[in-house]
Amino acid sequence: MRLNEACQLDVADIREIDGVACFVISEESLNGSRDKSLKTKTSARIVPVHPKLLDFGIMAFVDEKRRNGATKLFDDLTPGAKGFRSVAFSRWFSRFLKSAGASAPQTCFHSFRHGFRDAGRNARIERDVALTLGGWITGGSQSEAADAYGSGYRPQVLFNAISSIEFENLNLDHLINRNIYCND
Repeated sequence: MRLNEACQLDVADIREIDGVACFVISEESLNGSRDKSLKTKTSARIVPVHPKLLDFGIMAFVDEKRRNGATKLFDDLTPGAKGFRSVAFSRWFSRFLKSAGASAPQTCFHSFRHGFRDAGRNARIERDVALTLGGWITGGSQSEAADAYGSGYRPQVLFNAISSIEFENLNLDHLINRNIYCND
């Protein structure tokens, strides 16, 4: 997801669709608010929750937010002057990169999208599936009309694709035991 897409998620935007836990990325809000925006029309999409996030306990986190009556998934992020919740987080993330010794030219939160695209290629995810997951425009000038036909990929197809995403030499298993939302 783009940073603002993640930061503006409502608790209701994480839901099961056809048996698959998904993030629903949309300008629409089930609670009636009008505080969400998307970069492009193709940004509206569903993104299945990656199995690692399920392992980390994201659904328990979502359930706790629901029990506490939260509207926003990340309700501690306040909107910036232009209404974007991502502003403060982006600044924090830049400071975090520096403090972790990971700061480098052209490295920011958006770098994750570049890494995702490369990981999708390495996992041999079909181009249109990868573009759908990332909210990028699919097709070219010759096939744009054809892209509008049908209802898109089934959630299970998208889940299978995102499940194949791996980052070599990245082991996050230690986070499972530290997470208070872990289902263990």
